[in-house]
Amino acid sequence: MKHIITIGRQFGSGGHEIGEKLAEKLGVNFYDKDILQAVARNTGVCEAILSESDESASNSLLYSLVMNTRTEPFEEKMAKYEVRYLRQQVEKGSCVIIGRRANYLFRDDPALLSVFITAPLEKRIERIMERYGLDAKAAQKLISSTDKKRASYYYYRTDQRWNDMDQYQFILDSSVFGVDGTVELLAQMIAQRDKL
Repeated sequence: MKHIITIGRQFGSGGHEIGEKLAEKLGVNFYDKDILQAVARNTGVCEAILSESDESASNSLLYSLVMNTRTEPFEEKMAKYEVRYLRQQVEKGSCVIIGRRANYLFRDDPALLSVFITAPLEKRIERIMERYGLDAKAAQKLISSTDKKRASYYYYRTDQRWNDMDQYQFILDSSVFGVDGTVELLAQMIAQRDKL
């Protein structure tokens, strides 16, 4: 059975690592913002410009430099390319997709298993402090700004709230079982779904 496993996550919850490890465990393809590299190769657009448009809700001076006023904005073109690319990859078989509003894009697909990974703020602060060598205040600021950016992007692209738990089939607190335990739990859920 094909599975489209989408993972939304709070910054610092370990969601990205969980997604990578789950894809490896299941032997399926893994997609995250590296999709932009593939889009850049397929469209011939400068990767740096693509990175600037990644999960951004508004146009910047950089976009205006590459925007033709007689056509749709650069950011809109890139969003469409990304969606097209994701849809092509999903057609090829099971995969894990991190972010990219994939839970929304594939909401009507029966193969969808959408998950949101969360964790208590103090656990996320600890993780970000360790990962980036920041103090607690700087880590909390980075968490707040990153989550706001994700929420803004999600709303801009879907007209839905990123942190509205009705957008996801499962909400998991990664601090309960840890990264590896959460991966194992998700793998068991998928195996159970196959049986049903």
